[in-house]
Amino acid sequence: MYGYKKLMIKIILIIAVLLLLLLLVKSISPENRKKLPLLIISVAAIGLAFLVLPRLGLNPLIVLQKLIQLMPFLKGIIPL
Repeated sequence: MYGYKKLMIKIILIIAVLLLLLLLVKSISPENRKKLPLLIISVAAIGLAFLVLPRLGLNPLIVLQKLIQLMPFLKGIIPL
């Protein structure tokens, strides 16, 4: 019975995210609609990373924290 509740919570969260994405897409101005496929691909990649990384033994939030720690180093390398 516990697995059923967990599955229902996941389904509700997926539906909520899809509705939020739909509302965000509708609110984008026509001149920014060219960037929409890139936005969708990036959101999908981030979502996939949050699903796959824990199965590989990596916590996505720890990886994000490590990337944030590297930001000053990258800022020094990349010329502006």
